[in-house]
Amino acid sequence: MAQCPHGKSMPDELISRLEDSQGGSGRHRCAVCAYSRGAAYTGGGGDMEQCSHGSFAPVDDLLALPEYQGSPARHKCPICAFVDGVAQGAAEPDLDTIEIAGHAEPEAQGDVEGTPVWRTHRTYERNSRNRAKAIILHGNTCLGCGFSFDSAYTAGHARGYIEVHHVHPLSEGPRVINPYEDLIPLCANCHRMVHRSGSGWLNLEELRDLIARAQSETESNES
Repeated sequence: MAQCPHGKSMPDELISRLEDSQGGSGRHRCAVCAYSRGAAYTGGGGDMEQCSHGSFAPVDDLLALPEYQGSPARHKCPICAFVDGVAQGAAEPDLDTIEIAGHAEPEAQGDVEGTPVWRTHRTYERNSRNRAKAIILHGNTCLGCGFSFDSAYTAGHARGYIEVHHVHPLSEGPRVINPYEDLIPLCANCHRMVHRSGSGWLNLEELRDLIARAQSETESNES
């Protein structure tokens, strides 16, 4: 782990992967601090800045970074470092993996639970940086029902957690993802309900219609 004079740290392999950049609000800012700030990011509004590599970061967060151009992050892009921080912190990409297609080996039958079962599945690769960009651009509040993990469980514990849904199934084939148009943040409940439809995935408007209908029926039953 590399450490800057401000007490922040960043994995060496991530620093070496960062592109060089000295433009915009991130000029001369500490990339290691940017990574740390991204890992603690809990969403929010404000103006976004895009670097030449396609990453986004809030302008206010960039301006709050201390200036530093020493090793090992000299001249590295703080905006890309910020996105890497989000991917490693709040994004938790492994929690959002959805197994699509595949088959299972025969399982033991009976009432006993806890027996090890080996399964073989086919999964589709996900990019944690795309997920992080979607969280930065959309925030971490569910776009279906408005649920916020931070509000329900405190920001300190939830750390900006949210699941991210692919609008178009990855099983359609490899493609370049647009984090704003192709990915949307959903809470765990809404995410499962989107995938529950037997006739294909629900889109965002259909999901919101279901929620509104359920709320209306609840209110009618209570009146």
